[in-house]
Amino acid sequence: MVEKLQITARETRNKKIDTVQVLKYITWTLNINITLVKITARPPRKTGHKLFCFCYSFQNTLVKILKAPNRFKPIHVITYKKKYYILNEPPTIFPLLLKRVNPEVQITYKNISVRADQILDIVQGKTEHLSFPYTINVYTAYSSIEKTSREIENNMIGQFLAENTAEIIHVFLTPDIENSNIIRINALETVKHSVKFNKHNLFVNTHITEGDKKDFCRTPKEVLLNQKSCICDHEETQQYSPSQRDRNLGITIHSL
Repeated sequence: MVEKLQITARETRNKKIDTVQVLKYITWTLNINITLVKITARPPRKTGHKLFCFCYSFQNTLVKILKAPNRFKPIHVITYKKKYYILNEPPTIFPLLLKRVNPEVQITYKNISVRADQILDIVQGKTEHLSFPYTINVYTAYSSIEKTSREIENNMIGQFLAENTAEIIHVFLTPDIENSNIIRINALETVKHSVKFNKHNLFVNTHITEGDKKDFCRTPKEVLLNQKSCICDHEETQQYSPSQRDRNLGITIHSL
């Protein structure tokens, strides 16, 4: 679908817009769960056999776990060597969202366990029953990224605020490919993000524009009068009816 959209003939088309940006726009606008999973090969073992793993090429966490399902069925696509494959059966795989890091169902910080279901409650705003001695920031991503990527800080999707402490634990959320209420988590050590979470920024989506700005033919906001003639000689000015207060406005006065 995206490939056909990108090659559609247009007078102007911005080639800088990549597949992920198009999929972001489609998932947010139509509230449809689209997942692209790529198969990546790792260096072979001593036995000579290659290791393969599944990684998210694109996914929208919030469409999966926050937005109510609609009439569109989820679309799951496997990509391998620039070819696309649709699975006949519901997928049972759990793709990686952090490269080279296996997602967990539970992590431990300061000898206190943090479970994946508790992180899911934080994202969904169900924090009344939770109690932690530190603040928890929750992040995700649209596609698989490195654990040290700065992009993580731009995808904060939830926060548990603890009182009387400045200590923060940063948690990365990886959603299940099929089930909306199943996630796994990882602790992030390199993130130094401490901004207060604003839920109104969750669904901000940049509108995709066609073509570069220089290709657009802009028309002026106002139609200018003919500058070659006196303003009093202009046709629109001659139709002006002066008020009692400004009798001479719009009237050509010839001096003797």
